[in-house]
Formats: sequence, structure tokens, C-alpha cells
Amino acid sequence: MNLIHLNYKIDKEKYRKIFYDIHQRGEWYQWKKFEPKLSWWKVYLPDDSDIRHLTKEVEEDLGIWGMNTYPRFAYLFANNNVPPHVDEDDMTSIQINLFDKQPVMVVEDKQVPYECVLLENGKLRHWVEPVNYDRLMLKFCIRHPWKEIVKRIPDEIQNR
Repeated sequence: MNLIHLNYKIDKEKYRKIFYDIHQRGEWYQWKKFEPKLSWWKVYLPDDSDIRHLTKEVEEDLGIWGMNTYPRFAYLFANNNVPPHVDEDDMTSIQINLFDKQPVMVVEDKQVPYECVLLENGKLRHWVEPVNYDRLMLKFCIRHPWKEIVKRIPDEIQNR
């Protein structure tokens, strides 16, 4: 399974503050294939925006700066889920938890608690089950081959 827990510690307080400072630029995300409901707030940081630089330090640490990373903050409200799916565009992502409580996702029917994880979303069926607390993550959706991404992430972050 192409899933790697990364040994990367982010300044959670700093990035939560960044999210709260720019959250008004976000929008509700609705699953088009599934029941539409307002449960997931996303703030995208497009390459041509004045806020794109906010994640540069993290991307440099992870070795992915300069790749097509499509960074975003994703806030999933309590008692909501993300339905089972495989991303259509062969995407790989790095997901970083920004709250103190460790979130859990399900990948190929296995519970995966994480702080920072590299996941081949475009090949693995994954979802998030509802829990009684909110979740916030910084996510990089990378459109490069899995092997290229793994090669760029420093060995000490990959726990090798």
C-alpha cells in the first residue's frame, strides 16, 4: 500500500492561526457524487494568489516546493464524514494534522491514525468516518508520479 507516515513536525499553532486569518477566503466543499451537505470548509492557496507563500516553508522542508502541490486547508466539522472514494486524477497527497487530537482516516479498510502522511489517493480507496470533534489539516494535492514524490522527500522525514 502506498502510504507512508512522515516524521515531520509542523508548528500547529502557527498554521492554525494562518488558517483562521484567511478562512474567509475559503468556500464550502460539497461532494458532487454523494449527498450534498455543508460540512467541509476549504481554503485553497492558488499559485497566482497573494497568500501562496504561506506554505512555502513546509513545502521546502518536505522537498516538494516547485512541484504542482495545490495546497489547501481543509476543515471538517464534527459528526461529518468523507465518503469512500478513490481520487479520479491519480493524485498523491501529504496530509498534516493541525489540531491536537490525532485524526483517523480509513484506507483500504484499515484505520490509519496520522499526524503527517503521504498517501496515493488516486490508487487507494479511502474515507473519513464521522467523529464528535472537528478536524483541520493542511493538505498538498500533488500531481506527480508517486516515485518522484517519494524520491524528493528527505530520508529523515520518511523514517528510513
